[in-house]
Amino acid sequence: MARTKHLKSKQTSRGFASKVPRKSLKSVKNMGGPPSDPNRKKRRFRPGTVALRDIRRLQSSTEMLLPRAPFVRLVKSVINKYEPGFRLAGDAIDCLQEASEAYLCKLFNLSMLAAVHAKRVTLMS
Repeated sequence: MARTKHLKSKQTSRGFASKVPRKSLKSVKNMGGPPSDPNRKKRRFRPGTVALRDIRRLQSSTEMLLPRAPFVRLVKSVINKYEPGFRLAGDAIDCLQEASEAYLCKLFNLSMLAAVHAKRVTLMS
C-alpha cells in the first residue's frame, strides 16, 4: 500500500447555529421493539425448540452459569461455619466456581444418561 499524506478533515464552525437538534424522546422511544398491537398473538414455538436453542447457546458460551455474588456468599458461609475469619483470594473463588460448575454439569449429564436408559424423558428426584 502506497504511503499517502494525511489530510486534515473539514471542521465545521462550533457555533450554536450549526448544531443539529437531537431527536426527541418520543421518536426514539417508539423505534425499538415490536409494535404494541393488542390483537396480535404472542409467538409460540413448538415444544423443544426453545430448549434446543438454549442448549446450543449455552454450549457455545464460556461464561459461568452460576452468578458470582450468590456463589461467593455460599462459599463464605460454609467456610465461616468451620473456620471463622478465614479469607480467600479472588482466584481461589474462581477456581472453586469453575470446579463446582464442572462437577454439576457432569452430574447432570450422568443423571440424564441414566434417565434415558430408564426410558424417561425428564429427570426425577
